[in-house]
Amino acid sequence: MHILAPDTTWDLVLCDVMMPVMNGLELYRHVREAKPQLAADIVFISGGATTHETHAFLAALPNVQLQKPFRVEQLLELLDERVGQKSPSALLPKDR
Repeated sequence: MHILAPDTTWDLVLCDVMMPVMNGLELYRHVREAKPQLAADIVFISGGATTHETHAFLAALPNVQLQKPFRVEQLLELLDERVGQKSPSALLPKDR
C-alpha cells in the first residue's frame, strides 16, 4: 500500500467506509499499525448502510465522519479546519 510507505505523509485522508477491496475499517487498522501518528487524520465517509460492527467501530473512534450525501460547503469547512488555507497541491502525498 503506497500510503503506508515509510516516507509518505499526508494532511488528511477521505475514506469511504464501504469499498470493494478493503473497507475503511481495514484501512484504518493498517494505518494505525504502520503509522499510528497519522490514524487520526482519516475522515470516514458513509452513506449510513453499515453493519452493527462497523457502526460500533466508528462510534468508538474520535475520527471525524461525514455522512453522505454531504454538501460541498461541509467538505470545504472540514478541509479548512483540518488542513488550513493551503494550496490544493498540499493535499497530495508529500512524497510526490
